[in-house]
Amino acid sequence: MARTRTYLSVKNKLTSVVVLDINFAGYGILRSLAPYGIPLIGFYPDASVPEAKTRLCSRKYHFKDDEELLALLTSLPELQSEQPVLMLTADAHVTFYVEHRELLDPLYLIDMPDAAMIDLLLDKEKFSAYALEHEILIPKTLVIDKTTDLQQVAASYRFPAILKPSSKSSLWRESGLAKAFHLADAEEFLSVCSMALSYSDSLIVQEWIAGNDSNVHYCLGYFGETGDDIALFTGYKLRQWPVGTGSTATTVVVDNKWIEEETKKIFKKVGFKGFGSVEFKRHELDGHYYVMEPTAGRLNQQEYVATLNGVNIPLAAYNYITGMEIAAEPPKKLPVIYIDERAEIASTYVHFKRKLLSFAEWRKSLQGNRAYRYWTPKDPAVFFSFVLKHVGDVLRKVVSFIIRR
Repeated sequence: MARTRTYLSVKNKLTSVVVLDINFAGYGILRSLAPYGIPLIGFYPDASVPEAKTRLCSRKYHFKDDEELLALLTSLPELQSEQPVLMLTADAHVTFYVEHRELLDPLYLIDMPDAAMIDLLLDKEKFSAYALEHEILIPKTLVIDKTTDLQQVAASYRFPAILKPSSKSSLWRESGLAKAFHLADAEEFLSVCSMALSYSDSLIVQEWIAGNDSNVHYCLGYFGETGDDIALFTGYKLRQWPVGTGSTATTVVVDNKWIEEETKKIFKKVGFKGFGSVEFKRHELDGHYYVMEPTAGRLNQQEYVATLNGVNIPLAAYNYITGMEIAAEPPKKLPVIYIDERAEIASTYVHFKRKLLSFAEWRKSLQGNRAYRYWTPKDPAVFFSFVLKHVGDVLRKVVSFIIRR
């Protein structure tokens, strides 16, 4: 209790943190920093997301587009008396910041690499070329654009494979397309490529790395000015949604020194600073870890699992940027499994349907201490909003089905 009173007594002296945005990874930032009395200002573009109901922010701002976002960021009341810390949670926000950094750099505290480095790490075509040049193990990669003879590729390529945009354009994001597509054969390749090229000028096709969702490992981190790691965390996914190519449904901590060292090596080589992570997949047959993709300039979707397991990366970054020395509270129980309720339900259903997982195996995988994306007794409005939103979605589908009949 003494520690809590200390934080509250200096609350007004702590530098504010602006979180862009509070959906998913952003909510993990709020939950990581709120216990220390740090003033939190949240931004969100979609008012329907459950996280918009959070009470962990001192203030929240809804924005409709980049123009309104820029106007809000350059006119916050806090800017009159301080330079807030800015934490980003999506590639689109990183791109936005880089485009407007001349305006935003003097206003906010943030470690952000230059535009060329961000482009190198976020553009999958450029990173693939860099990886080959520097002997970083990645899946065999083929670049596809509108001049490519798709029929010739389909006839010669060895499937299955994964297809992704070289970089996610605003058109790709707004269309709601998946971040990656699994291509089982040549027919699927031709169909998906023809569609995807309408949303992205350049695509990459990568060999499928054999293995289940639990073969996907990652390292999350924050790196200082000289490339030194300020905080690092390694974990692996139990399940993803969509299965095989999606984002985290359930994840756990694992002490993987090889993944940690390889991540440090990749970021050190380019002189990286700020929030970054690398996702790997261990090949079921050869046992090697292949780099699937890095993220740069932002926190990762499953970042909160690190806080739950004793590595509070947002707090470590906050201390580093501001010069504060707030000690992280040690976890009460370890290890902790992190679960995205909606994604876990969907992923588990597909795993059962494809006979990839038995009920006994699923139950065993969730044994131990658990924490959830939406549910926390300290901020219940988010969970209740999540429940109401998805119950409403189900009811609308049922009514629509009845009307059609």
